[in-house]
Amino acid sequence: MQSLIITDNLRQAEFLQKGFLCENLSADICFFEKVSRLQDQLIYYDGVFIFLEDYGKIREYVLFCRNLKPEIPVFILLHSDTPDLRNLLQELRPDYHAVRPFSFRCIASEMRNDIFQKKEKIENSRFILRDLELDVLSRRVVCNGKEIRLRNKEFALLHFFMMNKGKVLSRLMALEHVWDRNADLLTNTVDVHISQLRKKIGKCSDDTYIHTVPCSGYLMV
Repeated sequence: MQSLIITDNLRQAEFLQKGFLCENLSADICFFEKVSRLQDQLIYYDGVFIFLEDYGKIREYVLFCRNLKPEIPVFILLHSDTPDLRNLLQELRPDYHAVRPFSFRCIASEMRNDIFQKKEKIENSRFILRDLELDVLSRRVVCNGKEIRLRNKEFALLHFFMMNKGKVLSRLMALEHVWDRNADLLTNTVDVHISQLRKKIGKCSDDTYIHTVPCSGYLMV
């Protein structure tokens, strides 16, 4: 796990770096004036610490990191606790914050837990079957490197099938999972959406992903 300290006080950041290292958490230091250089580097970090004496810059750099890598844990470390800073924390809602004096053990432990949980969440939100990939968090479907544009119900239906790869799913199961069972739907609603999914996937691949099981429903393999 590799984290990053964004700071305007190198001496204090080096102190933090040593403290985290004692807790088996590695951290690089980036002086805040050079943070724009992180455009292509932030993807290699698992977590970010914002430690700035200039409180006016905190919002800017928190948003900068989140825009570049939305899933990255962002921790704010503060020199003091004031009403204005509490309002800022309430607005930004960092993954964690701490006020001096710092407990390196607690901060390092929280960062490791956050990194693990977010990685697990990302992994559990991505489904892959051969050349077809569905990402729940970004709501993207890609096949053979080409993005497939799906409507909301089509996406939800494909998500349902990919979660249940290798299982025969009845039309009723699909209706209950994707649609409101009380909704006034046509009897062929599932079939129509399956047909649309097959057409859209078929434009990117010659493989058949969703198979019809006579008298039973559908199977994704």
